Amino acid sequence: MEPKNLIKLRELDATKTNYTIKVRVVRLWRKPNNKNPNEIWSIEMIIMDEEGTKMQASVFKTYFPKFEEHLRENECYFIFRPTLADNDAKIKHVDNGQKISFRWQTDLKKCTTFKGSKYGFEFTNFGSILKDPLPQYTRLDIIGYVYKCYEVEKKPVRGGKEAIKMEIKLEDLEGRHIILTLWEEYCQQMLNYMQNKQQAHVFLILQFGNLHIYGHNRTVSNVYDATRLFINSPIDEILEFKKSFLSNIGEETSSHRSVGTSMVSSLEDEFLNDIDFINIREINEIKEVKSLIVVGKIKALCIEKSWNYRSCDLCKNGVETTTVRIDKGENPADFEVAKQYKCLNDNCTQTIVSSPMIRYKIPIRVQDCTGTVTLTMFEREANKLIGRIAKDVLDEQEQSAEFLTLPAAFNVLLERKFAFRIEIKNYNLDNNAEYFSITKLTEDLNIISKLEKNFYNNQVEDSDSVNPSNSELPLQTDVSLKDSISCTADNGTPISNSNESMGTAASVDLKRNLEDVYDVDESSALSSTKQQKIHTKDLRDANWNETLLILKTEK
Repeated sequence: MEPKNLIKLRELDATKTNYTIKVRVVRLWRKPNNKNPNEIWSIEMIIMDEEGTKMQASVFKTYFPKFEEHLRENECYFIFRPTLADNDAKIKHVDNGQKISFRWQTDLKKCTTFKGSKYGFEFTNFGSILKDPLPQYTRLDIIGYVYKCYEVEKKPVRGGKEAIKMEIKLEDLEGRHIILTLWEEYCQQMLNYMQNKQQAHVFLILQFGNLHIYGHNRTVSNVYDATRLFINSPIDEILEFKKSFLSNIGEETSSHRSVGTSMVSSLEDEFLNDIDFINIREINEIKEVKSLIVVGKIKALCIEKSWNYRSCDLCKNGVETTTVRIDKGENPADFEVAKQYKCLNDNCTQTIVSSPMIRYKIPIRVQDCTGTVTLTMFEREANKLIGRIAKDVLDEQEQSAEFLTLPAAFNVLLERKFAFRIEIKNYNLDNNAEYFSITKLTEDLNIISKLEKNFYNNQVEDSDSVNPSNSELPLQTDVSLKDSISCTADNGTPISNSNESMGTAASVDLKRNLEDVYDVDESSALSSTKQQKIHTKDLRDANWNETLLILKTEK
């Protein structure tokens, strides 16, 4: 027999007293004390009634002796005489501004008549995640097919520690993709599954996930403690999705790879298969928004640009610094001026940022054999390479005598060769802005070698396709193309032979005239008389040695 004073969660308000709720504990975790992480501050729960309404609930440490050993995840309870509290958490796990709080007068009894859902999933479709104006840090549930997994990465966090993460590309029934980022224990859970199971197809559900919006990019990640991850679990929602998905693609399709080591996509997938690879000189020839891969060495840092920025602690976008007047009393002259930070992201849920974060935004000069370009390295990649968070580096710089110079910690970046994934954005095209954002980079020698080898092979094929045979050349043009074109290493500007009737003598005169002006350190790579020898190692180390043209000085 159920209690007479039983009410639904949606009916709760501050006027209700001495009531009973009938709920299932959907999620339970222990929250540590902020000042002492080894001490448990409270037991946190997400509870749900038979209508599917969810609410957060808390049991504070004072009441552990009465409730701790009785509360279990997935169990159903009658909760007698709880109290309603304001849910003032900055980031809420459910869309509800109030929460249930246990007290000494509260009683607990197991319930065997609960008729509601076991998990209470509320799936957000990928179309809404990608296009709808959802606010930053929206809590959501997603279900999808594991289309691709990327290698586990380590990222520095506060206190000199490292956190592990894995990115996963999920696919829905309409073929749309989103990126899911799993951190720490959730990353380990996925990694353990892939290492121990060999399933043809893998499906997962992330419950109580977190929407991240950064510019035009939208991703989903777990929330520490509150999130639940189901991987190929034998529950109705996954079984139904799997049946629909496999009927769409066909059971024997070869376009979806099996789980396991082969499924863990290394960086090769991102750098070798999906995106165009070009040299630095060709970047400015791009006239559309797209992603590109370039390879080059970091030769310098741009000292005229700031290497950090203040960001919103919620959405990670930049903030605007303003000043506000704060009156101290009735006397108009008694006031002080304080700084205030305003989030520049219109979609962010907070306008005034009380604690902005310091994040990396390092402008670097990258060079290959065709030119030099300015790229911007942001938080994720900078953290991995420098091994320290931006705030710690800035604090150390401000305390040193070299505050106006670049931090010494950045020296680890110089003279290192990377493959960079960069973005050509509308801003670059509209403003002719020749500095580009880095979205990913790798120092993997195997990837860099393959990129440069493919680029060299393409260059050879292009050269073969435009060089006519001897029988195709006009009789009067008995001149090597190498002799009629000269190229400077910096800007690649050709000096072409525009006179079609110019013969060998004229070509020799042109070359002699150039040699009168330049000291020529001739290499076989550009000589028309010496056999060309270009090796893969030379490409990797120095992108082949070009003829050095050194301007003579008048004596």
